[in-house]
Amino acid sequence: MKCRLIFCFLFFLVIAANVSHAQSLEERMTQKHPTCTDVFLNAMNIMPDLYRHKFFDSLHTALTIWKSSCGNIPEVGCTALLLSIEESRFDERRMDSSTIDLLVNYAYSFRHGSAPKIPDGERKFFTFASTWAALLLKEKPLDHNEKFICQVFAGKIDKPVTEIRNNPTTYSSFAAILAENEKAQRTGFRTNYAFLGGIWIPMGDLSLLGNHPSFGFQFGARDNVNQLDLTLQFRFSKSANPYTIKRNTAFYDLNNYFGGYVGLDYTFYLVSKLNFDLGLLGGMGYDGFDITSDNYNYDNMKPLSIGSFNANAGFKLNYYLTTSFYIGLQARYNFINYINHGGTSMAGDAFSVDLIIGGNKKVNR
Repeated sequence: MKCRLIFCFLFFLVIAANVSHAQSLEERMTQKHPTCTDVFLNAMNIMPDLYRHKFFDSLHTALTIWKSSCGNIPEVGCTALLLSIEESRFDERRMDSSTIDLLVNYAYSFRHGSAPKIPDGERKFFTFASTWAALLLKEKPLDHNEKFICQVFAGKIDKPVTEIRNNPTTYSSFAAILAENEKAQRTGFRTNYAFLGGIWIPMGDLSLLGNHPSFGFQFGARDNVNQLDLTLQFRFSKSANPYTIKRNTAFYDLNNYFGGYVGLDYTFYLVSKLNFDLGLLGGMGYDGFDITSDNYNYDNMKPLSIGSFNANAGFKLNYYLTTSFYIGLQARYNFINYINHGGTSMAGDAFSVDLIIGGNKKVNR
């Protein structure tokens, strides 16, 4: 009898354990994890109260939970920065370009924080951060860097980079970081894009075509010394003087002109400083122009263009207004040889000058 009772007890114990395991497994498989948005909203409900009561240890714990759920989002970084200033743990030696990025992004978002589409959590965060920063400015003796950070968070400085540039002595640490960041953006491998606008000036017999305005585009890549671009330029307006072409046995007097250049351009920079580039330019490609307009059928006049190989050389000068945006000037001599069999001689080269508006984008490899 005892054996049977013991067996029954063990049997029910095993059944209960399996049921309990199944239930816990089901609970574990179907439990709901809070999203970053949930934690964000909870943080904005809890953290202001913790700050109000000066529960900074609890603020640290809440910040850790927030970071584990949302990662290194800007709001987490801003809160951590304010907490370090509050506890007198801020260390300027730990600042880098990410600190400036954090302030720039906050200032931009704060300016637009009252827009109707701003989520409720974001609006509460700006209220929390700006109030905390304003109290730090009022109640604590802060150094220049801490005061600058709090003024940004309080909404008193809406353009941090401009403020640093205008006061490099006051914010020397930030100015040094900004200079290093600009230097990094202006060195190494980066893409290049530019718009070109200028004038094309033919010489010799080719001067009968007259000067022509031009515009175009440039795409390529560069490092500190070398730059290689694909260049596409268009020239327009009528020929300054009529010219004669021969097709089969017939002669035609025309003044149509729509030309251009497509080629590869290489620049070797003799000088490459933070705000200034000066280099030698060389290129090669196709140069030509159409002899027809779109409003007439010229099938009997084919080929409908006159062209030539173009080898050119000159110089290029760039001046950087920001770390990536520049204006420039290039001038080059174009060695060309238009062949117009039986028609008006077009022997001669051309000189071209172009204004450049362009930019570089750093490529992280």
